[in-house]
Amino acid sequence: MMSYIWIAIGSAIGGAARYWCTGFAARLFGETFPWGTLLVNITGSLIIGFFATLTGPDGRFFVSSTTRQFVRIPNVRLEYVQNEPKGIQTAFWRSVGPSQNIFVARASLMSLPQPAKKDPVEYRRALLDKSPRAKACSIWPPRSQAGASP
Repeated sequence: MMSYIWIAIGSAIGGAARYWCTGFAARLFGETFPWGTLLVNITGSLIIGFFATLTGPDGRFFVSSTTRQFVRIPNVRLEYVQNEPKGIQTAFWRSVGPSQNIFVARASLMSLPQPAKKDPVEYRRALLDKSPRAKACSIWPPRSQAGASP
């Protein structure tokens, strides 16, 4: 039970330090690049490395193995065997492989019509002009036909 308490305390201190450090870096360098995340990750890696070195078997400080187990993870071999249906490339979360890229592309595409001051449906249909087959399969009818009955 005591291990869980120490983990909770360490998590609280680490979370507060990450929040402060990220805000500090954003005020210092600006928010265009996640400098805070980079700074926190590098600093955390250095602290873990120093702790592991100083408390190692031939280090300067002696600590129990249970204290070190949260810093030093033993070597573990992990293998992934893909057992999926043939013909469909899937990712590790059992979705179609490039699904995260498709999400980003669609989200970016959704934000383009507004600065161009165009109707989103007409904007997307205009992008399909060079591909008549894709345009024929489009789920977006032209605005002139949207209210018309077949």
